[in-house]
Amino acid sequence: MLTTSDQRGYLAYSSLLVAFATPLLLLLPFLWDGSSSFLLFQDAQDQTYAWWQKLAHGWNAGYLPLWDANIYSGRSFAGEIQASVYYPLTWLWLVLFAQDGSMPRLAIELSIVLHFSIASSTMWCLLRHWKFAPAAALFGALSFALMGPVAERAAAQPNIFFGLCWLPLAVQFASLHVESGRTRFALAAGAVIGLQVLSGHAQPAIHTALLCGVLCSYFHWRREPTHYQRLRAIARSGAPMIAALVLVALPQLLLSMEYLSDAYRWVGPDPIGPGESVPYRIFSRDFSVAPMQLWSLIDPWRVRWIDNNTLHLSVLGLLMIAMISARKTWRERLKQLLPHWPWMLVVSVFALLAMLGHLTPLAHILRKLPVLGQIRQLGRYAILFQFCFCVFAVAAFTVLQQSVVEGRRQAAAIVALMATGVLASSLYLAGGLSKSSIFTLLLALATLATLLNTFLRRRLFAPMALAALLCSAWLYRPLTLPAAGSSPLPEQAFAELTVLAPVLADYGQARIILDESTGLPKNYADAHSMQSRLGHSATMYRPYFDFLAIDWSLNSEINDLLNMRYVLTRNELDLPLLGRDEARKLNLYQRPSAYPRLFLASRYGDAAHSAPESLTLEHYDDHRIEFRFSLTNADTVVVSELTYPGWCAFLNDQPTAIHNAVLGGREIPLRAIKAPPGDHRLRFEYRPFAARIGGCS
Repeated sequence: MLTTSDQRGYLAYSSLLVAFATPLLLLLPFLWDGSSSFLLFQDAQDQTYAWWQKLAHGWNAGYLPLWDANIYSGRSFAGEIQASVYYPLTWLWLVLFAQDGSMPRLAIELSIVLHFSIASSTMWCLLRHWKFAPAAALFGALSFALMGPVAERAAAQPNIFFGLCWLPLAVQFASLHVESGRTRFALAAGAVIGLQVLSGHAQPAIHTALLCGVLCSYFHWRREPTHYQRLRAIARSGAPMIAALVLVALPQLLLSMEYLSDAYRWVGPDPIGPGESVPYRIFSRDFSVAPMQLWSLIDPWRVRWIDNNTLHLSVLGLLMIAMISARKTWRERLKQLLPHWPWMLVVSVFALLAMLGHLTPLAHILRKLPVLGQIRQLGRYAILFQFCFCVFAVAAFTVLQQSVVEGRRQAAAIVALMATGVLASSLYLAGGLSKSSIFTLLLALATLATLLNTFLRRRLFAPMALAALLCSAWLYRPLTLPAAGSSPLPEQAFAELTVLAPVLADYGQARIILDESTGLPKNYADAHSMQSRLGHSATMYRPYFDFLAIDWSLNSEINDLLNMRYVLTRNELDLPLLGRDEARKLNLYQRPSAYPRLFLASRYGDAAHSAPESLTLEHYDDHRIEFRFSLTNADTVVVSELTYPGWCAFLNDQPTAIHNAVLGGREIPLRAIKAPPGDHRLRFEYRPFAARIGGCS
């Protein structure tokens, strides 16, 4: 016979299993039948889907791609950070699902759904660590994972979503650290934040570090008697966290700092250079929240926030917090249950003021700070509000479940619930509320009505609250998981085109200009063996952009030097036509003026005869390029590949220096190698870490 302790243990493990399994059961059926997809929006298709194809291609070829030869005429793949190259779950997925140089869409979707389960499970573990009952922890875990800015981020920028899912685990380790004083928990918190960096974006790590920093500072400030001791204690907590963060994320940090130190960022129509501040208008206005948009807490189906930052964490949770706030004895009970409430309340107010942008002075202050000033979308501070809101809702859940409502207060509560229901129905009839919001609100009111009867409260409140939450999550699902139809599925958008067969055959020997009129994804080349002039990402290597900006016209010499031999467009051009896709109305043209991938500086100005004798391409992939050619006289060989730190050159197996090419008296960011007469084998290898430590010898 099971003891009471055993029964409690099974109940806890069962609730954890439900927390993990619910997102799978809620989301997977709609992905399996193709009716919905997380990969419909531009960032999700052009970055997540396309870069998974690049990862799978490199993995199947025997390497983990750190350089991307397919877009922007070559770029740092890992340095852009959002490709998640060093994320351990990326490696696991490559082992399990990469096949024939590609990653199936369903495998990518499964990775996203798995992170919903991670978000729910990590939040459950944190709430259980803070001594909440399994049912209450389950309520908070599902609220955190299935609604609000965490869930909506999955379809907008999955790489940011991946990082957000680990946030509760880092907070739990920070909480364990301040409770026990053990350094190992501070190291664990920093390691989780480092994992967030590896998952594909710095913003989740910054937001999590804010939470952990405020948590530790609050408790040290309360415990230590003097300012000096407080600051020393805070430093003792922060130092191991920072050390672990840097150690875990070091490969990513090295490549990202190297790349971003000389890259433009796109935060508006115009790029900003390294170290430049985001323009105040963009920082404080473009992605902030108007006060009326806070109505999304009640009706997210009608009121949406820009960039998927909509605040909605269940109407039931909101009403429970409102009920607790209305009664002093309940507020005191909440404070006893949640000793973290002061710092979480401060964080909630801070997040709300940050989201309001230019409407408060906080935006001006944040823009001046060295790290926070680089987060251009103030609406993304919604994650801090969501986290704290979920914890407060769980505390309110617990207080209400354990409280008794006296007869006089029962009558007042009944009147309040009925009045709220009538008001909500009136707003719905007047067009002020959507059908989904009125349903969830009435369901929440019915759940709260169980509190008025002691018998019902003890037996039905928890299951009814969880049922109401799941109904809300079900209605919220279309906002989290968009329906396919309005946008093509990524495998359709990235489908291989027969007309591009000549381009695929010339991989490593010619590049293509994919005109915007084609309607193809901007990172189309990443999913195929082709190389394009441009792509889609938040950044671009500055020397390359400056080189293109000399002349953006189609027939520019810049395109010639970049080996742009092909053009795909819907327009009619005065160029030799190589093929036509009648179904899509696409024309493939050839640019005869393009220089070959390798040419001689002495023959600059004569593209048709600029290649050395017996030029052959022996090997070409992201990390290794090999040519063979012969020279009658000593010359400078120009290779239409970007000069970039970490690339090493070997002429006849001997290390040789790479210089920026100088053509027509102008220095350009293409590789130039001096070579004597004779037969030569020229090899380039990308060695970002070895070159940094020991050079190219």
